[in-house]
Amino acid sequence: LACSVLRPALQAAEAFTVEPSGNATAWTVKYAGRPIMVYAFRPDTFKPYVQQLCTIDGDNVLRDAPHDHLHHHALMYAISVNGLNFWEEISGSGVEKPVRTSPPELGTTADGSPQARLKQTLHWLAPQDAFLPNDPKHALLVEQRTLTLTLDPAGKEVDLEWTSDFTVG
Repeated sequence: LACSVLRPALQAAEAFTVEPSGNATAWTVKYAGRPIMVYAFRPDTFKPYVQQLCTIDGDNVLRDAPHDHLHHHALMYAISVNGLNFWEEISGSGVEKPVRTSPPELGTTADGSPQARLKQTLHWLAPQDAFLPNDPKHALLVEQRTLTLTLDPAGKEVDLEWTSDFTVG
């Protein structure tokens, strides 16, 4: 299943595709048929994160959940909020719960470089609130996360910009 929101006019962007996982809890952004980034956001995990980030040639540069630190995910963001730990993944840890995930936007930059943008709203919750209805009043923080992936195929460069805007729940 491929999803595209924008139909770019430039040939470079036509090689960008996005594939959600079977249950839409991960987006795989591909360029020229090869995975460039996998963003995982399964509801049964503590936090969404970039699971894979690859070179244009397809080599993954990240390491996810090494055997001695299973809570260290490839590229993630976690802090303590009001003394609640969002870093570790043990009983009593906070949960970054995705509450809204927009379909990826595919397009190009002004200079014609392929670009994909993923947007997500997350509620940072105390563990006892993780299964309550999605309402900001339960959240310690509300995060608006934007991941912008831009490629320079000629220079063989992959650029990922991660922006998080927080408000108090």
